Amino acid sequence: MLIDKLADGGKERRLIELLKGLSDAKAIVYEVVVLSDLVTYEEAYQLKGEIHCIRRKSKKDLTVFKQLYDICKSFGPDIIQAWESMASIYGIVTAQRIKSKFINASITNAPEKIKAFSKLWLRSRLTFPFSDAIIGNSEAGLDSYQPPKAKSYCIRNGFDFKRIEGLTPENNVKERLKIGNERVIGMVAAFNPKKDYKSFVLASTYLLEEKNNVIFICVGEGHQKEDIKKLVPSKYVSRFRFLDWQKKVESVINIFDIGVLSSYSEGISNAIMEYMVLGLPVVATRAGGTKELVVDGETGFLVEKNSPDKLAGKLKILLDDPQRAELMGRKGKERIYNQFSLDKMVTDYIRLYKHLIYGNSK
Repeated sequence: MLIDKLADGGKERRLIELLKGLSDAKAIVYEVVVLSDLVTYEEAYQLKGEIHCIRRKSKKDLTVFKQLYDICKSFGPDIIQAWESMASIYGIVTAQRIKSKFINASITNAPEKIKAFSKLWLRSRLTFPFSDAIIGNSEAGLDSYQPPKAKSYCIRNGFDFKRIEGLTPENNVKERLKIGNERVIGMVAAFNPKKDYKSFVLASTYLLEEKNNVIFICVGEGHQKEDIKKLVPSKYVSRFRFLDWQKKVESVINIFDIGVLSSYSEGISNAIMEYMVLGLPVVATRAGGTKELVVDGETGFLVEKNSPDKLAGKLKILLDDPQRAELMGRKGKERIYNQFSLDKMVTDYIRLYKHLIYGNSK
């Protein structure tokens, strides 16, 4: 397994979940190569596979080719699987040299349009021809990147239900965040250009003009965070909580009444899965793979991008109709348990590995 970092993020979480499943598979051994020394998922070290860190001098450090080759030559993998486009470039060269199969798992979002000759376009066109399999975690992502169909596989994220065991009591979390009996609406996402915190904050302020019993929580980090904070009118600052990444984010999500994801491009969102497995109704933008996860009108609501007024309207419906919100949350939880379990994801990956190694049917 080859990845840039093992810090908080969607694909990083997906890899950790997969490693948990593979650690229980007796016929599989794995090692992980991280192209940095950024490893914040402590659970990675509790799993059976060895972790190697290669510290790059730059993003295109050519010495990585030799270091990666030495690690793989010693381990002798049947398969090298890379989780990002630059990692795929390093991985393909090594796979060719040691005659391993190569899996490109870099498709984790679903942009509406990929500009010709952009970094995404160039790296995908460079790596797809040399990949034995190309994985997207949503059908929307595969549609966006258009890899060869014969090599394409959709393996959606799987949720490890053990993550919602032993949560911090709700009262303790609310006390820490200075929240009383208010309703809580939250969004968990990085503060980067792919996420639309601006629409979330605007929608929140629209709601606060009518309701004074709501607290809004934003969980995440990123270079746009301070700019987003400045969008909150001074009279409403006390109604917002801006939190950094949480090691046990599920305990924070557990105090939400509604989970929101306003974004521009998504694969299958881990945040939305966390909302749903904890029984929350979801309001999200109709971006990429989100429509494969959220059933509009049944497990939540989908709205168009850049539409804070519509986002506010759907939030108001759920706040005004707790019974409907509870029903949506219950159906969402059932959907995750039935269709997005960790066991299903791991089974799909193992089936693909067997196909590549033994030639079993796709």
